[in-house]
Amino acid sequence: MQKDLPERQGKKDKNKQHPPIHIAQTQVHIGPIPDPKTLEDYGKIDPSFPERIVRMAEREQMFRHRSYYIGQFSAIIIVIAGLASAVYLGVNGKEWLGGTIGLGALASIVGAYFYSHKFRKKGEKIT
Repeated sequence: MQKDLPERQGKKDKNKQHPPIHIAQTQVHIGPIPDPKTLEDYGKIDPSFPERIVRMAEREQMFRHRSYYIGQFSAIIIVIAGLASAVYLGVNGKEWLGGTIGLGALASIVGAYFYSHKFRKKGEKIT
C-alpha cells in the first residue's frame, strides 16, 4: 500500500529548504574554424592566432581534396589493370582466371561506391 506524501494530503511544509538550482551551458563547435567570438578571443592572446588558424584549415582542406583525387586516380588505374589482365587471360585460354580477376576488379569498384554512399549523410558531399 502506498503512503500519501504530505503534498498529496494538502499539507505543505513552508519551512522546507529546496536544493539550489545549477544551470550549465554547453557550447559545441564542429569544424576546423572556430566561431567569430572564439577567433577574436584567440586574437587577444596572440594577434597572429586567427590568421594561423584559418591558414591551417585551408591547408587541411587542400590536403583532403588532393588525397581524395589521388585515391580516385589510383582506383581507376588498379581497375583498368585488373580488367586488362582479365581480358588478356581470357583471350589466351584462361577464361576462368580472367573472369575471376575481372569480376574482382568490378566488384571492388562497385563495393567502394556503395560503401562510400552508405556512410554519407543525406545531402552531404564526399570530400
